Amino acid sequence: VCISGDTAAACPGFVGRLVGTLVLKGKTQGIEAFEPLDPDDTSSEWIEAYQHAYDKMAAGDTTAIDAFATMVDAFPDDPLAAFHLARLKRGESGTVVVLREK
Repeated sequence: VCISGDTAAACPGFVGRLVGTLVLKGKTQGIEAFEPLDPDDTSSEWIEAYQHAYDKMAAGDTTAIDAFATMVDAFPDDPLAAFHLARLKRGESGTVVVLREK
């Protein structure tokens, strides 16, 4: 589940982690998307590891793949981390995700 940045901004107290900029099928403009989180999770090691890996990916750091691999090993039930790891393994980079299917 994810929500747009505009929706997140309109929700006082929203807590979430950045998924990336999604370009939906048939669109040319991307929208910033967030995964809603439980406010109690924001200071967890899991969130810190994700943010560390995401920041590397956003900066174009080639070690982002290693950071996501480490994260997936430590937190195998995190589908968003696994999603980004799979993207990086396919040779994709950055935080813009072009969706080819609805």
